[in-house]
Amino acid sequence: MPDTRKHRGLDRMQPRVMTIVALMFFLVKPLAAQPVERRVAGATRLDWEFAARGFPPKDSTLPAGFDSTKQKYQLFVPKGYAKGKPFSLVLFISASETPAGWASWQKICQEKNVFFASPFGAGNNTPAGQRVRIILDVLDDVRRSYAIDPDQTYLTGFSGGGRTGGLPISAQALSVG
Repeated sequence: MPDTRKHRGLDRMQPRVMTIVALMFFLVKPLAAQPVERRVAGATRLDWEFAARGFPPKDSTLPAGFDSTKQKYQLFVPKGYAKGKPFSLVLFISASETPAGWASWQKICQEKNVFFASPFGAGNNTPAGQRVRIILDVLDDVRRSYAIDPDQTYLTGFSGGGRTGGLPISAQALSVG
């Protein structure tokens, strides 16, 4: 006959453990989806040189060996995304060399099913032409992979990133899709 005395303590603990697990399940807010790091698959099809024409020549060229496929960015894909239906995109241009803006845009992007992207290496210290190229590389990469509505594509940012978002690249970004 098995000795049940050593199992009695476990039997009394089991309801407590189950109650704690249930409380954790219902009370702990599920982790919200976050942007993931991606790499640009190919050079932009957009005319970045046109967008960079207004800069001085020294600022409107790319450094030797520039390779779009080495460009990284953060991308949030909304939970409600379905192929074939165009979605909005916010492309945030940071003042620093790292992506930014997600904390400010997270709520609206999650609630309204809006894509969010922000590049690495496109900060205020990046020459203007290269910065424009990086932005258009990221924009075109997202548009190649997902149905993005060109009429609901928003370039925004902070400091020089906000200024860059207002350049003629805004109109240019709408012309290829």
